Amino acid sequence: MKRSSLFTRKLKPSLLAMPAAALMLGAAHAGTSVGINFSASYYGGGTYASTAVLDTAFGIGALDWFSTPLDATNSVMTVTPSNGGSFGVAWTANYTSISWANGSGMPGYVGYPGDTNVYQGNIAGPYTVSLSGLAAQFPHGYAVQALSAANNPAVPQLPITITDGVSTNTALFTSRGQFDYGWGIAGIYGYYSPTTTLLTNDTLTSSQTNQDTTVNQSWLSGFIITDKPVVSMPPAGASLATGNTLSLATSVVGVGPLHYQWRTNGVPIPGANSAAYTKANVSAADAANYDLVVTNSSGSVTSVVAVVSVAVPATLTWDANPGNGGTLLDGSGNWDSTTTNWWNGASDVAWSA
Repeated sequence: MKRSSLFTRKLKPSLLAMPAAALMLGAAHAGTSVGINFSASYYGGGTYASTAVLDTAFGIGALDWFSTPLDATNSVMTVTPSNGGSFGVAWTANYTSISWANGSGMPGYVGYPGDTNVYQGNIAGPYTVSLSGLAAQFPHGYAVQALSAANNPAVPQLPITITDGVSTNTALFTSRGQFDYGWGIAGIYGYYSPTTTLLTNDTLTSSQTNQDTTVNQSWLSGFIITDKPVVSMPPAGASLATGNTLSLATSVVGVGPLHYQWRTNGVPIPGANSAAYTKANVSAADAANYDLVVTNSSGSVTSVVAVVSVAVPATLTWDANPGNGGTLLDGSGNWDSTTTNWWNGASDVAWSA
């Protein structure tokens, strides 16, 4: 009987032609993204307390946001991500603070109530937050982004130290903008740190040794910890005029290398492969829905859509006889820029540059 050898048989062409993307997905592992925020109350009472995160916040679904037990100076809890596993969280702080960031959102980010929930509760320095049991949850390492709030942008926001005992990151906070209380008055300011370098150890410690004061603010609202990509700060829509510059920015958390691809109406933009996208001298053709796709070995995520509109100036025609609704363009009368004697195709208007 003739025996066939596995090593001499030819593979099917379809297997040899397997795309690189499919090979990448085959090697990928299921990623985990988790958000942690700190419950707080007003002056230590339970009547006015921060609310649980019930909506998607910073790109993470509500099921994977975990609020620490309400306590003035310390608490512990177990985090159980929706895709399985668990790890521990413990913190101590000088006190907790509620920011009242429960309004409609920030300019350009209206419609993100989960983000406001996260910014509501804060622990105040000096503080220490310890996470344990991370190696099993994130076998290929993880990245962290810290979130903070402040009530006065003129007062410096102190940096935070994040370390796994092997790599240490001293993270400076960037202002995201100001929340609205929801009653027509200005509210709290939101901040975020850049994503950390790759962390791999089983334990993680975040700390601020300075006390929160009127000259140095040291609040901490929460963390994002993830291996797969998370677009924590989405691109904001824009209304532009022709000739303006389009600038779309995001903040992305995840284990590198991260691969970026901007799209317009779902179509990839050639060469747009970074966390930000800029285009000068826009025209009507640039009005579209923009989003960002980010991929790494643990998964892929698509940002929310940023709607960009481009206003095209109307063509104005001299009409010195506006009473006839533009039907008699006789060219007589006084030539000026204030009288409504310019026809825009629909009505007579004053000249505008």
